[in-house]
Amino acid sequence: MKENFEEKNNQLSKQEQDKGNPKNAVSYQNRFAGLMEEEIMKEKRKIETIIKESEKIKEEADKLFNKDK
Repeated sequence: MKENFEEKNNQLSKQEQDKGNPKNAVSYQNRFAGLMEEEIMKEKRKIETIIKESEKIKEEADKLFNKDK
C-alpha cells in the first residue's frame, strides 16, 4: 500500500511540476514525507513497548532466579 501511495504521490507531484506549479509539487512531496514520518513513529513506539515489556520479563526472571539461590 505504501508503494502504491508513493507512486501515486510521485505522479501527482510530477504532474504539478509539468503544469508549472512547483509549490504544489513540493506540497505532495511534503505530505508523503509527513506520512512516512508518522509510520516511522508508530513503529518506534511499538519497539519501545516491546523493549519495556522485555525489561519487565527480565526483572521477573531475575527475581525468580534469585529466589532459588
